[in-house]
Amino acid sequence: MTADQALAELAGVRTRLLAELERFDDMQFQAAPARGGWSAAHVVEHLARVEGRIQHGARKAVEQGSAVRRAWFDPLLKLPLRASWVDLVRVRTVKGADPLDDAAATTLPRPELMARLAAVRAVTVTFLERTRERDLSRIYMSHPFFGAFGVREFLAWVAWHEERHRKQLVRIRGSWVPR
Repeated sequence: MTADQALAELAGVRTRLLAELERFDDMQFQAAPARGGWSAAHVVEHLARVEGRIQHGARKAVEQGSAVRRAWFDPLLKLPLRASWVDLVRVRTVKGADPLDDAAATTLPRPELMARLAAVRAVTVTFLERTRERDLSRIYMSHPFFGAFGVREFLAWVAWHEERHRKQLVRIRGSWVPR
């Protein structure tokens, strides 16, 4: 995967995510659905945390090398992604990425959460642009559920992750019953 391909995937999904977030008023953005679960603020915090962790891992793998290698079964682990079955699979949140574990994170005002999300993406874009000419095809990172990814593929996976949570935002917004 090229840097341009990863950047295009990230940009397309981000546009749809921001459009979905615009549909929440400030009260709905912060409030969890009546049946429980994450609020839109939780989703934004989670997305920023996950992308930040992946970009940190990508920088570290590129600068220091990585012991992660592809295994023969990695394509099988990614089968739910490729076959669009993944919406049927509940993937556990990795420790530290669940915003419900940190109440202070979602008490931030909406503008601060949105600025945090934008700042994390800016770092990802800068990393992809700075490494555009480098051959990163042999540098891998590990996902706890989907196995090994090349560095750029993992950064592009962020787009898939963001799209999954954009769909969650649609469900959250749909849970608000007009009064």
